[in-house]
Amino acid sequence: MPEPHSSAEPAAVESSAPSAPASDNLTEDQATTDSPLSSMAPVEVVSDTVPEQNARIWFGRGDQLFVGTMVIAVIVLMAVHWVRLSGWGLQPIEIDRLPERSLEFQLEINSATWVEWMQLEGIGETLAHRIVADRETHGPFLSVEDVGRVKGIGPKTIDKIRPWLRAESTDDNIPSDDSSRE
Repeated sequence: MPEPHSSAEPAAVESSAPSAPASDNLTEDQATTDSPLSSMAPVEVVSDTVPEQNARIWFGRGDQLFVGTMVIAVIVLMAVHWVRLSGWGLQPIEIDRLPERSLEFQLEINSATWVEWMQLEGIGETLAHRIVADRETHGPFLSVEDVGRVKGIGPKTIDKIRPWLRAESTDDNIPSDDSSRE
């Protein structure tokens, strides 16, 4: 099959007719000269138009090398990206973490707000509001066990939050018998 060629360059094709010796086609003057053209066979020039049936777009050698190089470069870059994302060949990093800190405060049961009560484990917003409302309605708590009088707080909850509760007995919080007699 003939190799495709660019339409910009006309191709020279030898005539299919049997060629006569070069000396038969030349005049005597031409035969006696030693020009390089004198030994060549006649050449037929093909026109620049390519028939529509055989028209194909072919890349030239330089274009093929460029496209091939770009495809290989893209494949290599994708492989490098995949390797970096997968963490292949990386060692795990050990992180020293501080131990989890437990609550390091104590709550004064007769002056704590509902927000402070919510900081304790097992006490939600509703229960914290109930504790503050009970303290305002029935008076201050005399001891940590008195917090158990609030609906929703049982002995298990008291035992759970006991390390973070303290009951200070101040004269302001506890009503004296003298003030009630007046």
